[in-house]
Amino acid sequence: GTRVIADIMGDAAMTDAAPPASLSGSLEDYMQIYYQKLFPFGLFYKWLSYGNLRKNYFQHREFSFTLKGDIYVRYNSFNDLEQFAKIITQENPIKIDIGAVYNAAPRDHNKGGVTHFTPLEKEFVVDIDMDPYNEIRTCCDKSKICKKCWAFIVAAIKVLDAVLREDFGFQHILWVYSGRRGIHCWVADERARKLNIESRSSIIEYMNVVKGEKEKNRRGPLPVPLHPSLRRAFGILLPLFEERILEEQEVLVGEAAQARVLEFIPDSKEGRDIKDALRSRWLEDSSSSSRNKWEQLKKTVADAISKNKIRFQNPVHDIVFHYSYPRLDIEVSRGLNHLLKSPFCVHPSTGRVCIPVNPESCDAFDPLDVITVAKLYDELSESSDRSEKKEYKKTSLAPCVEYFKSSFLKPLQASIRRQAVAQRDKEAADKVDF
Repeated sequence: GTRVIADIMGDAAMTDAAPPASLSGSLEDYMQIYYQKLFPFGLFYKWLSYGNLRKNYFQHREFSFTLKGDIYVRYNSFNDLEQFAKIITQENPIKIDIGAVYNAAPRDHNKGGVTHFTPLEKEFVVDIDMDPYNEIRTCCDKSKICKKCWAFIVAAIKVLDAVLREDFGFQHILWVYSGRRGIHCWVADERARKLNIESRSSIIEYMNVVKGEKEKNRRGPLPVPLHPSLRRAFGILLPLFEERILEEQEVLVGEAAQARVLEFIPDSKEGRDIKDALRSRWLEDSSSSSRNKWEQLKKTVADAISKNKIRFQNPVHDIVFHYSYPRLDIEVSRGLNHLLKSPFCVHPSTGRVCIPVNPESCDAFDPLDVITVAKLYDELSESSDRSEKKEYKKTSLAPCVEYFKSSFLKPLQASIRRQAVAQRDKEAADKVDF
C-alpha cells in the first residue's frame, strides 16, 4: 500500500504516490495531501523539542485540533516525531493550535496519578488581529483585508520586533501570517519560555500603548519627552503614517474624520483657537490633500509648542500613535494556557497557509497573494519534477520553509547547542568540585 508517512525524519512528510488527478475541492481533501506531502513535521519537531535538553519537553506539549464539523479537541500530545506526523495525517485537522508545555503529558491530564495538571512553559506570543483597527480603517470592514490595511500590520511588526530585540534582548523571534488578516509572533528564547504570568503581563503592558477610541480604554496624551522606546517607535511609525496610512485610510478626508484628529489638540483656550483656525482653513480649501492638511497641522502645532501655547504634550505624537501603533490582544500574551494557531497550518476560512513573514521585508508582503492549499495541490499535480528532493521544494511553499529553517530554526539550534555545551561543562565542574 501507499506509504503514508515517509522520510519522516526529514523536513516534510511525503508519500510514494502522486496526488490524485482530481479532488472534490473541499478543504479536507486538500489538507490530506498537504499533511501527507508538504507539512514540515521534521522541522516542527526540531523546533518544539528544543534539542531534547529537557526530558519530555515535546511529549508534554499541548496541541489542539479543529476537525471537520467544527469539532474542537484539546490536550493532544505525542511521544515522538513519528507519532506526531502519523496522528495529524490520520486525523486531518483543518486547524492546529499550539499550547504550553505541562508537568505531564496533556493527553493524560484526566488520568489518575496526574495531580495539579499545570502549564510550566510556553513561548512568549503576540497576536495582532484587525478587529481593534476597525474604528480607524476605512478601506475594509469585518473579516476583509487588503494591501492598504496591511500597513497597520507592517507597523506592528516593525515596532514590536524592535521592542522585543532591543528592549528585552530576545533573539529567536518568528513572525507568522495568521492566514486571514493578522499576524502572530513567537519568541522562542529560553528566557522567554520560562516567563511567569506576571512577567508576561509586564512585557505586554509595556508594549500596550494604544488601547482604542472608547474613553474608558484610552490613555491620556503621551508624555513629553517621549520614553526612548516610544521615541524609537515614533521614528518607525511616522514614515508609515505619512506615506501610507494618512492617505490610504483617509485620515483627514471629510469633516467627521478631521474632527476626530483635532480632538488630540488640548481643549484649552489656546488649543480651541488652534482647532478653529485649522478647521476654517480646511473648510476654505476642501480640495487640498490629506498630506497638505497634515503638514499644516504639524506646522501649527510646532509653532504653538514653541510659543508655550501647548505644554506637556505633542499632539502630533498622539495622532501618529493612535492611527498606527500596534493594538494588542494582551490576554493571548499574558496566559500560559492560551493556545495560538500553529505556523504552516491552514486558515479554514481562506485556505491560505500560515507562512512566516520576514520583518525586514514585511512592507512587500501581500496577504491576498499568500499560497493556498488548493494552489499547492495544483503545483504538485502539474510538477514534472520526478527527482528525489523534498516534495515542498517542488512548490511555492519552498521559500517559506527555507526561511523558517535559515532565519529562525538554524540560529535557535545553534543557541541550543551552546547551551548544551555550557550545561555539560557545568556538570563536569560540579563533579570535580564534589
